[in-house]
Amino acid sequence: MEIGDPTPPPPSEETLIRFISYLSLIRGLAPTTIKTYIAGVRYHLKASARPAFENSFLIQKLLVGCTRSYITENKREGLSLQELNQFLDALPQVSQNPYLAKLFGAAMATSYHGLMRPGELIGSLHAIKFSDVKVFQSKILLTLQHSKANQNGQPEVIEIPKLHGPHCPYKLLRAFLSARPSTPPDFPFFIRGDGSKISSQAYTQIFRDLAVHSTLDPRCKTPHSPRIGKATAMAEEGATSYSIQTAGRWRSNAYKAYIRSDFREGSDLDHRQGPRKRSNGTMGGRARTSTI
Repeated sequence: MEIGDPTPPPPSEETLIRFISYLSLIRGLAPTTIKTYIAGVRYHLKASARPAFENSFLIQKLLVGCTRSYITENKREGLSLQELNQFLDALPQVSQNPYLAKLFGAAMATSYHGLMRPGELIGSLHAIKFSDVKVFQSKILLTLQHSKANQNGQPEVIEIPKLHGPHCPYKLLRAFLSARPSTPPDFPFFIRGDGSKISSQAYTQIFRDLAVHSTLDPRCKTPHSPRIGKATAMAEEGATSYSIQTAGRWRSNAYKAYIRSDFREGSDLDHRQGPRKRSNGTMGGRARTSTI
């Protein structure tokens, strides 16, 4: 390349291999992060009409090797229905603020029964607004205008049903609505009593406090736990992969990482062994479907 040439030469295959090795072995990045870096390199190469190594056998195999060799301990655990009910019972004692107890209780129950991401409820641009909530006699409909996996698509509607018992998500949402201050329609739905936004940090902290109160590991119970717990419960109850993926609005096979049970697709589990403990605290035997 001559001096003054604004277009640098494309990286060689060897350079990309060294780059991937550096990200994996030196930086210790997760395989998904490494693939994101490589995807960015490919994008810029294609945009400048230069070879993008799209079909490089060595690079593809190296990325597979990164995935297989990466060892991680995912500390986020699911929140079973039984644990959710324990959290909801303990909220008035832990939060010591009746309004916030209603807010967090409604958010947790909605997250579980609607398989909702934390950012779809609190502390994010994707969080539902007051105008996105429609109350009917037997259900509440939440409209997600956009989400992490659907930023430019059609709005998605989530149905929150009316169930029996004191921990009914419909009743908890109605109780919060009755206490919620009046705001313009475009305000976030979950707000403090003074009308200010509730932060994701505050939402995370209440999970930690409730976990400690319930003698659970506070590092493992996070705002993602209700979504994990519900996906796992659906798998244990025999729901198909398609049903779980649709209910949680997953666009890929990423939903499998949320199922913390033996009912995974391709599991080597011998179904002839004894009953296993389900996420709701009950004992279950063989799964009714092999699609998970």
